[in-house]
Amino acid sequence: WWREVDNWFVDEGFLGFSPNAGLLVRAVTFGQGRALRVADGEPLFLVHQRLEQGALDASWSVHAQMAREGEDGRAVLKQLVTGQVIQGVDIESRNLTRMSLTQDRSAVVISSCDDDELVVQRWGLEDNDVEVVAEVPGGCASFAWYPGLALSVSQDGSSAVVASHLSGELIHVDIEGRQWSALAAHERVETDTDVHLPYGGVVLDAVIAPSGLMAATSGIDGMVRVWELEGMSLITEFASRVVALNLDSYMPSTGSALSWSPDGMLLAHLDEDGDVSVRNTQDWS
Repeated sequence: WWREVDNWFVDEGFLGFSPNAGLLVRAVTFGQGRALRVADGEPLFLVHQRLEQGALDASWSVHAQMAREGEDGRAVLKQLVTGQVIQGVDIESRNLTRMSLTQDRSAVVISSCDDDELVVQRWGLEDNDVEVVAEVPGGCASFAWYPGLALSVSQDGSSAVVASHLSGELIHVDIEGRQWSALAAHERVETDTDVHLPYGGVVLDAVIAPSGLMAATSGIDGMVRVWELEGMSLITEFASRVVALNLDSYMPSTGSALSWSPDGMLLAHLDEDGDVSVRNTQDWS
């Protein structure tokens, strides 16, 4: 398996299964990833694309990106290979943090920070309309880009999870019901000298299962945890490695990245040695 490199320049932590779950792509350096064969971990080729977790459609042909124009933020949908803009919309916030595209390409879920309030919006791609689905007081820091938020939407777009890196909370958003709930996912701990964050205990990554029934989080406490979302209860947990983050460039990376396979049968994460582990979600072996 690919091993995380110990230096100051880890990428944003992209870790993603290909559409058929036969490959697993892991960021290596800025703008470059490596494709591994899931069956045996064999490295196959390099990927020269800047990919963002959750921002790709099911076929990996289209991705959502953040842009800024004037005083407002802007969300755009692009062809992955050519970079051609397919669609765009203005968002009434300059502090856009993350985007997640539904697998059927019907909507983009967007998180942003207005003062200390976390705002989750849904951009419907058919009517090009943007609507607020959740507002969470205290969900953001005033400098929300550092280290930012993790965002992931279910396959049908009915629910999403957002993780506040600073508070350590996992926030479950019922997009259809316009409701949200939160739990303390990871503890505040003293970090090693090679891990630099503005506050002590944080969530590093959060991904929702394609079914929307479970979510996985990784934290600065060195744990990966799997949660049942209806009751917001813990299912299981594993030891994980915490990756050093880059203070010099002020572009901190997501350590301990996570990814569900498109069918929800596999969960990939970094184990405590820094190797990529793939688990069967039926028995977590």
